[in-house]
Amino acid sequence: MKKHTRIIITMSFLITSAASFAGNWSEPVGVNIPGRETYLEVQDSLPLNWVITGMGFRAKDGAVTTMLINAREVTPAGLRGNMARRSGSAPYNPLEVEANCPLGSVVTAVAMREARDNITNLRLRCSRFDAATQEVNYWIFQYVEAFSSMAHFGAVYEIEFSFNNLVAFNDYGKVFLTGFGARDRSDSMENVWGQIRLLHP
Repeated sequence: MKKHTRIIITMSFLITSAASFAGNWSEPVGVNIPGRETYLEVQDSLPLNWVITGMGFRAKDGAVTTMLINAREVTPAGLRGNMARRSGSAPYNPLEVEANCPLGSVVTAVAMREARDNITNLRLRCSRFDAATQEVNYWIFQYVEAFSSMAHFGAVYEIEFSFNNLVAFNDYGKVFLTGFGARDRSDSMENVWGQIRLLHP
């Protein structure tokens, strides 16, 4: 009986910890880049505690038809679990590009390029998550890139979503990408949208 009671207490503690941890997130904020364009062909947002760690895309006939978001859950012990979410008018079609951050890192910027109805170039900026501080080490990062068969090697990315100027400088370690969207138009990336949340440990 004592053993059974101890298990119940432990489970209750875990549930309480998870609930209080979830309460430390700010409300989501969506930002369009550039600000004048708001229509999106693909768009998705993650549940609370989950953050983007990888992405993939496909375009056809001048539209972004497929988006993949790979995500992990932020927990007191670090990034845990895996989630893959697909969206768009053809969510399960093969991707033209897909890039994922190294284990223990999260996406802090997304840059894209389109040409001849293909998403040709994708670059993610990946910054390390520190479980002890529950913050992102924004300034220690690496770029991860993916290219399609139509890629423009060395070409400038047409559009990029990053945290620069979106939050106060002192909040860079607290900001996480929790949603994304995009639109293709006239043989180029027209706009992207990112949803961010701040985590206050």
